[in-house]
Amino acid sequence: MKYFNVHYNDKKIERIKGESIQDAFKKAGLGGGIMGAVDYWEEVTEMPVEQKTIYINNDEICNPSFIEQLRNFLKDNPIGGTVQVHFANRIYEYVLLSQTGTEAYFC
Repeated sequence: MKYFNVHYNDKKIERIKGESIQDAFKKAGLGGGIMGAVDYWEEVTEMPVEQKTIYINNDEICNPSFIEQLRNFLKDNPIGGTVQVHFANRIYEYVLLSQTGTEAYFC
């Protein structure tokens, strides 16, 4: 998965992601009609520190990108399933121990 910054003519910047820039535009719902409003796009090669740091607060992971990958795993995987999270050029592997309506426990 790659990340891209889309720079619009009005100076707004939007981050999108996909396997390619075409895939990222499609997943973000940005069709050909938007291209007139786009100044340029660039691949993100270095994530901002707040997006590549794993904040731990009382044994809870607080990084939004990391949590998003875990949430996607929880949708379709049973207790005992293994998830690999790709984050900050590292791969973390976790096993789902248990899950309630609002919490999931991994080791």
